[in-house]
Amino acid sequence: GIVEDEQGEMTATCTTCDGAKQVHPVRRETMQVECPKEQVMIDLLEEADDSARFVAFGGFTGCIDRMEQIAIRQGWKVIRIDGRGFKHEFSDNMTALQMFGAPDLHPDKLCVVAHPLTGGTGVSYSASPTIMYWHNPFDGAARMQSLERGSDANMDMTRGCRIVDLVQLPVDKYILDNLDKKIDLQKVMIDEL
Repeated sequence: GIVEDEQGEMTATCTTCDGAKQVHPVRRETMQVECPKEQVMIDLLEEADDSARFVAFGGFTGCIDRMEQIAIRQGWKVIRIDGRGFKHEFSDNMTALQMFGAPDLHPDKLCVVAHPLTGGTGVSYSASPTIMYWHNPFDGAARMQSLERGSDANMDMTRGCRIVDLVQLPVDKYILDNLDKKIDLQKVMIDEL
């Protein structure tokens, strides 16, 4: 705060370091709490065993970390795509995505865990029978693009692609409703063109 020094002048003391001119870094720790979304993802992974492919989107690093851990615990190999880049066991990113799309060439169970913006644009996840959203960001364009990743010319037309949104908290519903409005608005704009 502002104080008067010995010479009668007003000076300000830093409220962060109290004038010591050193700030100690804050050490943050992530604590995971029980969440029913975890069991839903486990059940969906079990349902996807036959296809050996699964896609899970999350809007935050914490939920992406958690989905990756769940998939690994359930015996799936993971291709992670988020703001930190790609993470997988393949020689390069192109090979990872090609192997995801080719269960005949790579029969191991593969789960893509991604942020909808970085992992949901310009790639095909049509080998997966399900695309799950653990949590959505407010980005309408990322949602629209990631929704399209499960359907392309290579999609199994008899199986299709199921979209599963995990809604637990009121904020999950609020964000999903907001994204639906953005998608509806885009449809109106395209129809008017």
